[in-house]
Amino acid sequence: MSNHETAFIKDFQNSYENIAYGTNHPQQTMNITLPKEGKGPFPVVVFIHGGGWASGDKQSENALKILSITKYGYAVASLNYRLTPDGVWPNQIYDVKKALYFLRKYGAIYHLTTEKLVLWGVSAGAHIAQVVAATGGTNYVSALKEENKFTSVQGLISLFGISEPAYLDDDIEKQTGIPSTKHGSTPECRPCLMTGFVINENKERALEMGSIRYIHPPFVPTFIQHGTGDLLVSYLQSVRLQKIIKERCPEQEVILELFPEAVHADDAFYKEENLLHIKEFLDKIYFD
Repeated sequence: MSNHETAFIKDFQNSYENIAYGTNHPQQTMNITLPKEGKGPFPVVVFIHGGGWASGDKQSENALKILSITKYGYAVASLNYRLTPDGVWPNQIYDVKKALYFLRKYGAIYHLTTEKLVLWGVSAGAHIAQVVAATGGTNYVSALKEENKFTSVQGLISLFGISEPAYLDDDIEKQTGIPSTKHGSTPECRPCLMTGFVINENKERALEMGSIRYIHPPFVPTFIQHGTGDLLVSYLQSVRLQKIIKERCPEQEVILELFPEAVHADDAFYKEENLLHIKEFLDKIYFD
């Protein structure tokens, strides 16, 4: 961890670092950061970092930026999970569900209340969050056995996220009018490292790794944001997510906000005004 990151975390009171939530891999760790004021127990948001399933960390720049939500009374559990090459699908899903089970079993030790949990994912982390939210409480990851019962969540925040890895190139082409092959044509591309095969050679199989297939009622309240200038992950991925939730779960709240011209991981998503907007969404879930 850099000196800047260390100093940033020390600004927050009661930070528990590098908590092991699993024993299968050294990346199965989390940080828990509590609000500066109050004794708790605190409602907790579970943050899943991005990085194309291949890089990133629970203490990455984007993860640190969202810690500002703690000043509104929320704790943040920021997760690491297995990255490629170890993080071949569905190992990432196993890890996040294992972390949810850990929080529900041991949360009180860390001054948390975990009856309600909201997932907050960015980029590839949003893809993972979507699938976990859509399969919560089910045996989607059979290796977790009885622990699956504790993996339901009560809300989803998806920022510049991926809903269908199979259509990453197609959506970039639709958005720009320029053919794209960077997300699915070679074994070395990041989405293909995650799936374990060349996506553009087997799109039907790749659809099993998107969130869309698993969305059905009852679904969770969902808050989606994406930039229309995003040329890494097309905003059409988020448009598709909202459309499917509205069609299949018409009674459920789903909010899509498009940021004109904003690029991938744009600073606009982390401005205080937007974090306050996200806080209002969280308040409805935790306190209404």
